[in-house]
Amino acid sequence: MIKLSKENMSRDRLREILHTDVEVGEQGHFTAEVVKHIGEDAALNFMESIRDKEDRFRWSKFKRYVEGRDNAFSGQRESGQSPTQFAPYFRLGTQVLVVGGYDTVDLPYSGLVKTTNSSSLVNPYASGYRPTMPNKGFNGVAPKAVSFTPRSVVVTNEEFNSFYDISRTAIEDDQTGQFMISFKQMGENHNVQRQVYYDSFITGAARNAFGVNVPAPSYTDTDGLSGVYNSTRGNRPAAFGSLTEVNIETGLQSLMQMTQPGAAGQLIGIRPDVLYVSVKDKFNAKRILQSDNTAGPTDTNTANPSIGGAFAINPIKGELRSVCSPHLVNKSWYIMESKASSIIIQERHPLETAMEDPNAGKSFEFRAYRYRTFQRWAMFWYESRYIYQGNDGTV
Repeated sequence: MIKLSKENMSRDRLREILHTDVEVGEQGHFTAEVVKHIGEDAALNFMESIRDKEDRFRWSKFKRYVEGRDNAFSGQRESGQSPTQFAPYFRLGTQVLVVGGYDTVDLPYSGLVKTTNSSSLVNPYASGYRPTMPNKGFNGVAPKAVSFTPRSVVVTNEEFNSFYDISRTAIEDDQTGQFMISFKQMGENHNVQRQVYYDSFITGAARNAFGVNVPAPSYTDTDGLSGVYNSTRGNRPAAFGSLTEVNIETGLQSLMQMTQPGAAGQLIGIRPDVLYVSVKDKFNAKRILQSDNTAGPTDTNTANPSIGGAFAINPIKGELRSVCSPHLVNKSWYIMESKASSIIIQERHPLETAMEDPNAGKSFEFRAYRYRTFQRWAMFWYESRYIYQGNDGTV
């Protein structure tokens, strides 16, 4: 059965969900009607019961709860409520399950990507480059002007939807809670979709995987070099290599020495902290990053035979933490500064559940509940220099 975390679904978070429904939901009048008749505290109490006692929750229980609070709203129908009356309660419970599934699924991208809020369809982003360094001044001599590297990125939000059609008879006769699980998984899928987007964007190419078709990310750099990764830029090697200590050291040095364009070789100041790997390298990454010693090759350094030889100290122990994603291209690996302005998610509209009027359209024709979950956001590349691509999965 479904278990929602108290840590992730506090009363304040439930109140936020409730008022999002009322204020911006396409069917917000449904939730508003429930709140109007039973009050906010009562609605929140029931939402908490969904969170805390999921193994005993049924939609009919939700209906009885609201009927007990206000018999007038239930219409005093001994044989049950009409679809119009039952719809608001059903949708409120559904919204909690969908958003709960989205909030509680634990995915690695959330700790790596930077998130910004959006207030319109299209949002511009200004340059994040540093100006040139200060100049030494002399009495009577005009100082040299500081220069900036201009750059502009414009991002357009997109809408992502999921549609669900359920027979009202199936809901009424559900004995296993299967629809509760399905609603939770609908919310999870919206978040998993973002993970697939991130793991596709980080490759710098289009990808169709795990039921998600991700277009090739758009990226234009002021250095004039093509592609998200370029060996001349320094965020990938001339030839990809498998995950080894030596290759990781090369990637770390490349990022720490990364310069920004148009500023006379000024360092960006990248602080890499994450090694991002696929399932194929999950355990190899831990061995490399957590071992006290490294079993190096046969020592050929006769001048300093103790340096780099077999069972020398592990110079990169503790330098990075490994993060693994099952959605990442197998054998590909990346070094990055997490939460830097590399790949950014622009949030426009939170996850919401809309329900068709049960007495209109296909809902009326087939005696069904028809749902659409949706949210608006965009993912884009802002600056590729914060991520080093060691292998795209081809080696």
